Amino acid sequence: MVTESRVAAAPARTEPGWLDRRFRLSERGTTPRTEIIAGATTFLAAAYLLVVIPSILASGGLDRAAVTTTTIMVFVAATLFMAFYANLPFIVGPGIGGSVIVATTLVLSEGVKWQIGIAIAFWSGVLFVVLTLLGLREVVTRMVPAQIKLALSASTSSSPCSASAMPGSSSPTPRRTR
Repeated sequence: MVTESRVAAAPARTEPGWLDRRFRLSERGTTPRTEIIAGATTFLAAAYLLVVIPSILASGGLDRAAVTTTTIMVFVAATLFMAFYANLPFIVGPGIGGSVIVATTLVLSEGVKWQIGIAIAFWSGVLFVVLTLLGLREVVTRMVPAQIKLALSASTSSSPCSASAMPGSSSPTPRRTR
């Protein structure tokens, strides 16, 4: 009687996929599935910003549809830049604090035109990037006392909260009459 011996073939070693190679997923102990779930979770956690930021800017006189589209485009572009340039899984986009400063402080309280408010925000961003590229951002950051840093973080967090708590007001700060 002849018996046939079957030897189980070793599983073929598969080459890592493009995602794994590009983002070094195996090296970091993760999988594309895990990263997709993490990305969806992060998006859902930050999705409220796609409503809140345009609402804040619209209260300052900007067209809601235009700022919604722009907010989405900035989130997509900045997040893709962070993914492909820095190889980091961070969602990046405009912040509520800057939107409140432009719409509430500059436009509604100070009477500055919204175009000038946006230009101020843009040029402050350019200045921030230049300071970072020159290595001066850390020097400036170290010059600010710890108490000021704590107060700034507390005031930035409390500003949107107090704005939403004002009864009967659709805009966080009433317009100054001149």
